[in-house]
Amino acid sequence: DFAASRNIVMAANFHGGYEVVNYPWDTWERLHADDVWYRHISRNFADSAQEYSPPGYMESLDDGITNGYAWYPVHGGRQDFMNYWHGCRETVIEISTIKLVSANTLPSYWEYLRVSLFDDIGEALYGVRGVATDADVGLPVGVTITVLNHDIDSSMVFSDPETGNYHRMIEPGTWDIRFDHEDYEPYIAYGVVENDNDLTALDVQLVPYASQFVCGDANGDDNANPMD
Repeated sequence: DFAASRNIVMAANFHGGYEVVNYPWDTWERLHADDVWYRHISRNFADSAQEYSPPGYMESLDDGITNGYAWYPVHGGRQDFMNYWHGCRETVIEISTIKLVSANTLPSYWEYLRVSLFDDIGEALYGVRGVATDADVGLPVGVTITVLNHDIDSSMVFSDPETGNYHRMIEPGTWDIRFDHEDYEPYIAYGVVENDNDLTALDVQLVPYASQFVCGDANGDDNANPMD
């Protein structure tokens, strides 16, 4: 209910028991459409954590990162739930080999991870982002944003219906991006260029579909031209 009532762009859930950044998918062996981007942000998180912590911290598996399924399959986890059903980019971050760390050690973990956490949040400000609005009245529209020839397994994202704001974090490249809503004509932005650690601003105005045809005129003439 919490996720459904909000347009969450990016998230992480934190665990103890290991020291690693775990990225999707946990459920499937096949890779997420944004696997390159996920490995990039996970690598940044782990590298920064290593820089601000004692030697040996967060160096497990692939030097502090792992694909979830490659580590061990999980079915029904929150990471995949948020990614698949809510268009949210979520990772699992295991911060300690101790399952439940004592409260008096939390300030130390905060120092290890503070920069990593702020940088991870900042990743939501890169990629393609903007506002989707109604072309006639300028009001925000909640649209589905799909990167053509890229998105699979429900990897599309959504704009916030209350503000029209959207964020599509993605690896560097040139992309064709489609914006859809059942009440509007689809809009495709071709050749959108995204560079590494950069922002591409793309505001979109969607054109409402024409009024539905009505058979019969105001006088009840069922033979009236429906195009009138």
